Amino acid sequence: MNLLGIRQKFIELSGRYDLATTTSQQWDTDNGADFFINAGGRWLDLKQENAKSVAQHDVNLSVGDYKVDLEKCRVIVSVWIKDSNSERVELIRKSYGWIRSNYPKLGNEDNGTPKYWCPFVSRYDPSQVGQGVNIKYVSLMFMPPTDEALTLEVFGIFHSLELSNNSDENYWSVNYPDLLVLSSLRILEGFYRNTQGVLDYERQIDELLIGIDKDVAEDTTIEGLKMEG
Repeated sequence: MNLLGIRQKFIELSGRYDLATTTSQQWDTDNGADFFINAGGRWLDLKQENAKSVAQHDVNLSVGDYKVDLEKCRVIVSVWIKDSNSERVELIRKSYGWIRSNYPKLGNEDNGTPKYWCPFVSRYDPSQVGQGVNIKYVSLMFMPPTDEALTLEVFGIFHSLELSNNSDENYWSVNYPDLLVLSSLRILEGFYRNTQGVLDYERQIDELLIGIDKDVAEDTTIEGLKMEG
């Protein structure tokens, strides 16, 4: 189901007809409903890992690059580099303190083949906003700065795609549209400060999430058996 279908069902079940308007199709223009729908999707992402939680993000690096920003990334799992011959090497994770101690010049270090990476602080406090504010991204640094054009392959846990156009789809809207609608309604009840309504929706959602949780556990078990075998 795409965003339009999710929005139509959300409007129907919530009775909040003011949160969308109609032009060519019923409730095809957002007037606030999408806020609750996307909030519901983010809540599901945080509540339940699934088969599509882990994603790959590729970054084309130029000579001298040593850091990248990742949008919608919750956790960085591993980092690899791929050269022009498609040969891959996994970088070793280090702490930010280790990187600063061993590569104190950071971006001014001599270029070379990246070997290490770390997540790092990429924002200044509110009193120094003029120095650069980065609250939208999760950032990673690698050392030394690359001496050739490479592809950085980042594997991590990402939020689902935010739905903005009527035709947009994401993991929840396609595989579990009922869960996304229920979660959106739960968020709405929370804004009403209706504690009982929130709890009622959570009970329904939890029952449906049990099956997804079992799938994730089973997948982990099978992977472990394959590696041991």
